[in-house]
Amino acid sequence: MAEFQASKKPTIIRPNLCKGFLFPPFLTEEWLEQASSIFKPRDTDLFVTSFPKSGTHWLSHIEYLLVCKEKLSKPLAGENATFFDIPQVDELQLVETEGSLSKGEQLKKLRIPKAMISALPDPRLFYTHFPYKFLPKNPATKYLYIYRNPKDVVVSMYNHLSNDVFHSDIGTFDEFFQFYVENNCFNHCEHIKGYFEHKDDPNFFILSYEDLHKNFKMKVDEIASFLGIELTEELYQLIAKETNFETMRENEFIKGKAFMKEGTSFFPKGKVGTWKSSLSKEQSEKIDEIFLSNIGKDFIKKYITYF
Repeated sequence: MAEFQASKKPTIIRPNLCKGFLFPPFLTEEWLEQASSIFKPRDTDLFVTSFPKSGTHWLSHIEYLLVCKEKLSKPLAGENATFFDIPQVDELQLVETEGSLSKGEQLKKLRIPKAMISALPDPRLFYTHFPYKFLPKNPATKYLYIYRNPKDVVVSMYNHLSNDVFHSDIGTFDEFFQFYVENNCFNHCEHIKGYFEHKDDPNFFILSYEDLHKNFKMKVDEIASFLGIELTEELYQLIAKETNFETMRENEFIKGKAFMKEGTSFFPKGKVGTWKSSLSKEQSEKIDEIFLSNIGKDFIKKYITYF
């Protein structure tokens, strides 16, 4: 009779935290410290900034369509639009020697060469998850910051990490949530507060994921105005169609498809309030506790939509 052997539980792969913030698996603290001093934005550069899983790519696609009207005949949610035309600052290779900035030879290949970034035509579009203090800054550069209900963020974050190839053994949701709260929600509050301190700066535009859902046309019009672009009805209808989550999920050129498990999508359903069926009462209250102590009741009441 064959001897029974208990199955070995896989080692849980923890998300990459740098300075307490969540970043892609290839980013190092050394690179985070250097980025804002190495990379100098141009006056014409446009940035989408956010805490992870807050609507970064959704807003980037909207911005891309507003700005790059001459490219509308190409795949609008394609690999070019999301990887080469809108590079992630966290992935840029801004020095000639990259050995100290990457984790392994394979991850080095994810870096986007400095020459390619320099050759991009104006206006260059970027996105990043950097907190404000590490953001490459220029008073003439325009920054769009999108934030989201933290309860939906943690659910979306777990689903994403569970389905990408870098975090295949992320553990159960309860295990991940415990890691999340033990690490102060990955400093989500500090991330939001850092940007809100500049909400009145003329080169910053801040909006919520929930407001973009609820008032899509109004917010797209406001974004266009901030960017100095005329939003025609024809352009708006195109944006509404191409940035629909169903459209983005079905696009075969979506950035990140190569990094996702088979049968999963880089883009989720994009709904609001999914936390209600995912978080226990205790988990919901724990996030409340952390946000109340770090960001305050008045701020939450004014800016964060839980429902």
